Amino acid sequence: MSSSLRRTFKQSLEEELKELLPFIFQRRFVIFIGAGISKKAGCYDWDSILKEILKLPSLREKSFEELKKSGESPRILIEFCYRKLDEEDKKSFWKILKKAIRPKPHRVIREYIPFVEKIRDIKPPPPIVTTNVDSCLEDSGVFEDYDCYYKLEDMKIEHLRNSKCILHIHGYREDFEHSLLVPWNYKLRYEKSSFRKFVKKMFSEYAILFLGYSFRDDDLKRLSIEAAREKSGDIKHFLLVSEEDEFSKSKREIFLEMCKMKVINYGSVDEFDGLFGNWVKNNFKKSWKIKKE
Repeated sequence: MSSSLRRTFKQSLEEELKELLPFIFQRRFVIFIGAGISKKAGCYDWDSILKEILKLPSLREKSFEELKKSGESPRILIEFCYRKLDEEDKKSFWKILKKAIRPKPHRVIREYIPFVEKIRDIKPPPPIVTTNVDSCLEDSGVFEDYDCYYKLEDMKIEHLRNSKCILHIHGYREDFEHSLLVPWNYKLRYEKSSFRKFVKKMFSEYAILFLGYSFRDDDLKRLSIEAAREKSGDIKHFLLVSEEDEFSKSKREIFLEMCKMKVINYGSVDEFDGLFGNWVKNNFKKSWKIKKE
């Protein structure tokens, strides 16, 4: 990317996220992390898991490209593949899922920790909500003073009011069998009225910044639409996407109207860490120091 184009995206990000700053300083802000962030640590996203499963002997005749043409979500495709496996390959299936949330130490040090340190520099510190099942946030050492919640009964709006908390809304590696990395657990969790109420309340009461593919989940989108329909107010959400993502003008308009979600193109995915880091540096480190003095 040319330096002039990089400056354009930097200025655009600064301008587009200005609306978010009052919510952050008023502690009405949540940062929402998806698989794209854990991928920096070497963990798998859904597509990577699907590709690994397709290497199993029972699925030799299936191809990734062929399955993706179906238009179904990777989660549905993974469950479909599981049903096609013989007993021996089913054992390998579980090994693949567990391997998917195992980070690579060299990538954690080189890519992951430098990025999540930028999140930690946001002041006042926001609660972190994630669909990731791995423990990369906790193991990074960056959030040692944060409380971690992952059980269904722990999905309470009160926890968000304690800014130093991490909520794994799709479960956690400590309770892997009940996590939503296991595809058929999705329905069990999203049909629970208490969980749905929690998610909708989060959308209604907090401005949310989505990072790392974190708003690709259809169930999450439906709940955001329900929340927007049921409660009007000043809350708006923000979704950062790369120029590689397919977001047409009409899709942006739909997200804004239906989900109260402002879609912001930050440019090339390779530039994201630097642009996000500059936004944090320009808006928090200096301003928080002045506030404290």
